[in-house]
Amino acid sequence: MKQLLRKILPFMLLFIGKISYGQINIVMNPSFEDTINCPIGANELNKCTHWSSYKGSPDYMNSCSSYMSVPNNWGGYQIAASGNAYCAFATYASTGPNSREFLGSMLSSQLSIGTKYFVSLKVALSVDFSLSTNCATNKIGAMFSTIPYTIFNPAPITNNPQIFSDSIITDTLNWTRIAGSFIADSSYSYIVLGNFFDDNNTDTVKLTSNMFDAAYYYLDDICVSTDSTYTSNYLYSSTVSIKEAMNEFNVFIYPNPATNFINIHFPDLNDSYELKIYNVLGREVLFKPKINTLHTILDISNIEEGVLFIKILYKNQQLNYKLIKSN
Repeated sequence: MKQLLRKILPFMLLFIGKISYGQINIVMNPSFEDTINCPIGANELNKCTHWSSYKGSPDYMNSCSSYMSVPNNWGGYQIAASGNAYCAFATYASTGPNSREFLGSMLSSQLSIGTKYFVSLKVALSVDFSLSTNCATNKIGAMFSTIPYTIFNPAPITNNPQIFSDSIITDTLNWTRIAGSFIADSSYSYIVLGNFFDDNNTDTVKLTSNMFDAAYYYLDDICVSTDSTYTSNYLYSSTVSIKEAMNEFNVFIYPNPATNFINIHFPDLNDSYELKIYNVLGREVLFKPKINTLHTILDISNIEEGVLFIKILYKNQQLNYKLIKSN
């Protein structure tokens, strides 16, 4: 019996890993909550962790700011779909042909060729006469790329993104969810958000009378996963990002996703504990036999990116956590 268990255990770990992976959002900082600094003006997406402009000058709003705050900011008044932050971008402008703004980020793990992925994002229209944002569009969606883009090397308008909405989104009060699915045909590492259709293939509705027309949308809660139910019901939660499971010891592990270091915090510790980290294949990638401090910082910089499983053995109990390792 023991020999049989030894043979099937690696396959069980692999199977569990695949199940768990589905309920992981591989978009880093999906609700724009993590900041480098508070935004103080327009075109400051670089102050939002993991995100940058892939074309034009998308904006970043956070409640820590005054001018670019949430819910009040230069685009109007909009409560966040979740958390205290969101971004905004233009999907159309009559000031020039195919005027667009894109924002993008590296995913926490590459997409697997042949695997079906589900995608969702939330948008809300901003209409502000002083900013000349006076119309609504369709075709808002997500495009996946194997390379990153920049303001100087912008993402292309392809008329063929993986996910987009055919509906013209005019709701300025509520968040509208855009969702879809696709089968990855490349090992995509980056997600790009915006309107990837040219002016001839984009429909607009003018809502107020201005000298020129522009459509400007708030953006929040982006999710990419292999689990359709998880994606369609996705709502960012700051508590999930730092504490994966509730238990009587209330152990905190953060940040999540993590790049170089993670913090392990026991509010109360009166014995040492053992910690092991496994990758999705069930291979042990880190082992700490005796930890006896309330707060420990672990170096995970040498561990390969992807989904990791943390097991803590403390007082004859096993505590299990999931962690996304990013580079």
